[in-house]
Amino acid sequence: ADALSLLKGKIVHKMLEDGLPADEGELLARLDDAFFQYEIFDEEERTDFRREIPALMLPFIASDTAQEIFGATAFHNELSLTMRIADDFFTGTLDRVYQNGSGEWEVIDYKTNNIKAAEVQKTGEKYGMQMKGYALLLAQVFPEQTDYRVRLYFLKPQRMFEQVFSPADVDAIKNEFAGIIAQIKQFQPFGDKLPADRDENEHRA
Repeated sequence: ADALSLLKGKIVHKMLEDGLPADEGELLARLDDAFFQYEIFDEEERTDFRREIPALMLPFIASDTAQEIFGATAFHNELSLTMRIADDFFTGTLDRVYQNGSGEWEVIDYKTNNIKAAEVQKTGEKYGMQMKGYALLLAQVFPEQTDYRVRLYFLKPQRMFEQVFSPADVDAIKNEFAGIIAQIKQFQPFGDKLPADRDENEHRA
């Protein structure tokens, strides 16, 4: 079940890479394309996804939130970024980065968790480290901003969870992540004795 939930999330992200589907027909066509990309050939799984994914996505496509997110003229989809933290690298992929009405760039991530409206706050908080990583990467690209908004949109129940990070927050996050990476390195079997051609570690969001 967990593997299928993860796969469903990947499919939804893939289907939104090229913007909002114009209608249900285009949505189903993108879904079929995703089946081939992710090698989903089991007919029972396909049937379940054909029922569940349109039920998640069609209300979102018709929402004001979707029009705001995808109506932006300046945006990047699936933006992969790498930054240096001390002697290491931190890598992450931002689902969609877009310029809001105030001219500032923010991150949106779509979540396919099967939750109720009352669970959005608690569930969103569980993604705290991921949101910090997004803010850290966003700040590397747009260092001139006064704040960095990271938003999670839960397709069910169509609710947004967001956090806004200040430049001071971003500095604290960088220090926090540097500490976490240092702890991880303590437990790596090679420690400081890495091969000469790979003397730096890469850590992924």
